[in-house]
Amino acid sequence: MATIIAVIAWGDVPTWLLVIATAIGGAALLWQLVLQRRQLKEQQLIVAQQVRAERRDVYAQMLAALREWDDEQGSIFERFMQGGPPVFYSTEVEPKRRAAVDVLAKVQLVGSLAVAETAVRAVAAREDFLPREGADIEDLVARSRDLGETERALLNAMPADLADADGGHS
Repeated sequence: MATIIAVIAWGDVPTWLLVIATAIGGAALLWQLVLQRRQLKEQQLIVAQQVRAERRDVYAQMLAALREWDDEQGSIFERFMQGGPPVFYSTEVEPKRRAAVDVLAKVQLVGSLAVAETAVRAVAAREDFLPREGADIEDLVARSRDLGETERALLNAMPADLADADGGHS
């Protein structure tokens, strides 16, 4: 045992202690990096879930607003078809239109580009549905098909967007 102690170069001990301390510090640093990356991934998942939840809520609001607008326009159209006056624009329609346009702004803000463009087409189809004056019944029937088509397109675009895992504004 005395020979091992004699062989040790005691002048090198501080250097070796520094090497060991550096290795321990490096390992701790790498562990912290792993923990930080794990935490960042968890935060990204939470943000993506929040974005999807917000989009889902706004999309539901958009569909509800469009359907309320459709119902109001449909009742006006039905009155006309039953011999009522050819007044296609009423004060009941404007709040429904305004509500849909307001929700459209939210869709454009938080939704994907595909859904926002489809929602713009859906709102435009409804704005064009009932004329302010005069009516061509055949034209109204054709435009009513546009309402259904734009709603179906919107319903098809929404699930694809909500399934998008990145949560980013695409």
